[in-house]
Amino acid sequence: MKINVMKKWVAALESGEYKQGIGQLREGNTYCCLGVLCEIAKKEGVIKSYAHHSYFPTKKVLKWAGMKTENGDIEDTSLARLNDGESENTTIKTKNGNLSVRFGRKMSFKNIVKVIKEYHKEL
Repeated sequence: MKINVMKKWVAALESGEYKQGIGQLREGNTYCCLGVLCEIAKKEGVIKSYAHHSYFPTKKVLKWAGMKTENGDIEDTSLARLNDGESENTTIKTKNGNLSVRFGRKMSFKNIVKVIKEYHKEL
């Protein structure tokens, strides 16, 4: 993933401007972590809308961000599954310790930021 896009994405996730949701990029006033990335792309003029893409970022967004997969795949899971609570019982290793997530529990934006920072080169 491109470092400049990663920094903007992390800042947006940490800003408190976006309320976390699950299942879709955006539903009403809630966003998946990948929906926040689409919002940044929209604000940057990369896309005009992503309304016709409910679950995954457009190819144009992925190319702009330098992401390899639409889910944000890392290790045995993905950012989409972590956001939505669809990951199996998983432990993600980071420099500052491990982040564990149990099936059915969504990972907070705060912890997703830690994963993005740690794995941005793999994204």
